[in-house]
Amino acid sequence: MRTYSVSSIPTPGFVNSKEGYVAYEDSQLVPASLIINEAMVSNNSYVPLPDNQYCSWIELKNNSLEDICLSDYYISNSSSDRLLYQLPDVTLAPGECFLVYCDDNVTVKDDVYRNIKASDYVIAPFTLSCSGENVWLTLKDNSECIDCISLRDVPVNGSYGRMENENGFFYFETPSPNEQNIDGKRFVTESPKASQCSGVYDDVENILIELSGDAEFKDAFLRRYAAVSKTVLSDENVLSTIERLAAIVAPEIERDLKPGA
Repeated sequence: MRTYSVSSIPTPGFVNSKEGYVAYEDSQLVPASLIINEAMVSNNSYVPLPDNQYCSWIELKNNSLEDICLSDYYISNSSSDRLLYQLPDVTLAPGECFLVYCDDNVTVKDDVYRNIKASDYVIAPFTLSCSGENVWLTLKDNSECIDCISLRDVPVNGSYGRMENENGFFYFETPSPNEQNIDGKRFVTESPKASQCSGVYDDVENILIELSGDAEFKDAFLRRYAAVSKTVLSDENVLSTIERLAAIVAPEIERDLKPGA
């Protein structure tokens, strides 16, 4: 009998596994045109605006051998309006990059603020999300989609993008706006899965919790809850000897996601 499961990693034409996802990404050639080179979704540390505020951003790169005029392109996070924001009248030389900040508090009519330039960037009137949101780069003349990036599970203060001489996209623990992207990983570390349900357990002497998942996060999970619950760790995969009251809370793991394998 065939069974189905939900996965956050697409593998069209390849085996539904991590290996299949890597093979799929390896097959995705980088366009020889203007491309989305890197995107940062949750930002509180990198390249602030002139008022020292932080927001999400997209780095575009001229991946062709000729100059490219950005005003020939639109960028959007809306599938129903891929001509949401026309890029400014700026020419990029081959290999040159350009930052587009994303802030949905800026209205399209607010031309004064929308076109503020500082260190070669502008502000587009939408905000990025890491819940599987797509961003499209579209050619003005024929509305052809030139490039697209799907943002999912991007770590806080991390980024998602391309690497030199590599196909597909990678996660980066350290963003590199206007610099070469290095040390990318195909996956973010998976959060551990506990054998016990979340909740509060009264009048117990011991609770056995077995964890499955990446070793890095199992260790972090154990350290975190050992500190909170003053527990004794008898094994790297087991929390035991919980005195009087054991509070097991499913962690908000998203803020701690790091690039993995």
